[in-house]
Amino acid sequence: MAAIAVTTADKLDLVRHIKGNQETLPAGVALSALDVVMIHPTTGRWAKAIAGTIGLTRPLYIVLKTVIAGIGVTAIRKGVIAGIDLSGLDYGDKLYLSKTSAKISNADEGVNQKSTLTLATATGGTLTITALGVTTAAIAYNATAVVIQAAMELVLGSGNVLCTGGALNANPVVIEFVGNLVHRSVVVTVDDASITDGGSHTTTITNATQPGIRSTVLGHVIPSFAVALGTTPDKNLFVDIQDWEDESWKP
Repeated sequence: MAAIAVTTADKLDLVRHIKGNQETLPAGVALSALDVVMIHPTTGRWAKAIAGTIGLTRPLYIVLKTVIAGIGVTAIRKGVIAGIDLSGLDYGDKLYLSKTSAKISNADEGVNQKSTLTLATATGGTLTITALGVTTAAIAYNATAVVIQAAMELVLGSGNVLCTGGALNANPVVIEFVGNLVHRSVVVTVDDASITDGGSHTTTITNATQPGIRSTVLGHVIPSFAVALGTTPDKNLFVDIQDWEDESWKP
């Protein structure tokens, strides 16, 4: 990962402002130029984007100047800024919210959800799987991972699920959400009321095997056509923060 750092004295140069896409508020904590922040829901001050949380639902902004807590500072959601070392990146490269609190990464740090389904001591019958509000048709107790994947794709869309492991009655099946569901956090439930086994079977679905972490695009690298601050004036950052608020996963 290339270093994303400020090359000027604790400030960024706002080369182009897009009306309606900046706010000036007091800092709730000490902030550095290029920090990613959000408006705190109770204090109304800038707060750092939460460490390890990608794709926050609250609007995100990028701070233009280093300040101590209590000092007003401007942050933007859209515009062009200079004063950043982008020398390790190509024009058009995207920048993302990092897993490190308030920082920016040139790598997509989103993670696919993985859930593990386990069925023990079953001798027959079927179960169903529900995810994102839709439920599969009946799935046999000894279904292979391929069969389970096909059943889930019928309700979630082709190419949106990848299952490995199984046959289910002998081995756990790992369900990974891919395609249009990449990086989404998905709660999966199972209805095993139709499984037969003399009353001794156990079914578990572990959603925390690998929780989904959404990625948030903060902007991309563009050429600089004017004199810019810093030691690498050939590239600027076009801030264009894209939050995940759509339902594009739906089949």
